[in-house]
Amino acid sequence: MKTQLLKPIKSEKDYEAAVQRIAKLTHARKGSEERKELDVLYILVEHYEDRHHRIEPPQPAEAIKFRIEQGRVKESTLVSIFGSSAKLKAVLQGRRSLGPQEIVQLHSKLGIPLESLLEGYSQPRGRTLKTAESPRRAYANKRR
Repeated sequence: MKTQLLKPIKSEKDYEAAVQRIAKLTHARKGSEERKELDVLYILVEHYEDRHHRIEPPQPAEAIKFRIEQGRVKESTLVSIFGSSAKLKAVLQGRRSLGPQEIVQLHSKLGIPLESLLEGYSQPRGRTLKTAESPRRAYANKRR
């Protein structure tokens, strides 16, 4: 089978065509031209989805409840993180936000992504960092 001409995904029509092509190429052999096409299409689709079909992270309470439902955490562990069952209950009901230490512990002990735990915290004012930019360089640029 010949590989198709790869092109940027700029519309829903392009996106649907790429997804259909990926479905046809899922069993391509490693090292084959079809596998190379599959790899490139996957990257293009992922990029398009990140820009147009982004799924927002769950709220902190929902992320914690999900870990409980998975059976990955006991209530005693959560009480030790929050200090009391009343605080835990308030967080799960959305009546209380997480503190910095709770965020760190929930992330390190339960593996909850920081993106979910930081929901509700506003971004600091000023310049946003680019992914390849170091915090030190950003600080130096801000001082100028």
